[in-house]
This record gives sequence, structure tokens and C-alpha cells, in this order.
Amino acid sequence: MKDDKHKIFEILDTYVQAFESADADLMESLFWTDDPRFIEVENHISEPFGRERFLALWTGLGNIKSRGGK
Repeated sequence: MKDDKHKIFEILDTYVQAFESADADLMESLFWTDDPRFIEVENHISEPFGRERFLALWTGLGNIKSRGGK
């Protein structure tokens, strides 16, 4: 049980790191984007979307962040 909790916290820490740094590769490593059934749903986007848009969003955020944007 403790081992499972430790693994869960490691994944959550990785997610936070990927989110804060807008690291598309790290974010992709947390999701099964190669699965043809992969779909992302966001409250602020009107329709679900797949792998290409998911990765494009994170890549775009990474580019903004690397130029000093927030």
C-alpha cells in the first residue's frame, strides 16, 4: 500500500513539474497518447481533441514559457 502511494505521489510530482515547465515531452510521458482512443477534454475548449492537438498545446506553451511568457 505504501509503495502504491509513493508511486502515485511520484506521478503527481512529475505532472506538476511538467505543467509548471510546460514540458510537452514530460507531459506526453504521463499520458497514453499513442493509444488511438486517446482523447482530451477541457472545460474551456468546446470539443474533445486528440493527440496532435494535445501535444501542440503543450509545445506551444513551452515555446511561450521559453521566451519569458507566463
